[in-house]
Amino acid sequence: MVINMLLWGCLAVVYFILDGIGAKNIIATNKLHRLTAANTSAAMYLFGVIGSYICVTEGLINIIPIIVGAWLGTFFAVTWEIKIKKKNGSRRIKI
Repeated sequence: MVINMLLWGCLAVVYFILDGIGAKNIIATNKLHRLTAANTSAAMYLFGVIGSYICVTEGLINIIPIIVGAWLGTFFAVTWEIKIKKKNGSRRIKI
């Protein structure tokens, strides 16, 4: 089995973006920002379809960079939100 590192890198980036957008979607939905929530929802499906198509057509071994990209995307999106809340002086931050 040959692993295509370029493909893995692309998948990791796609799912990093997808999961970051997903985290922002949840945040926007909780804050009732309907336009941002709707836009991020549409973007999530777009990146999800792209990543799924690549993964299925190239082989299931490609789930590894998807998991790594998804984990990093959520981690950095939530970290970014924590920084914004700290900057704005919010007291309801759980770390």
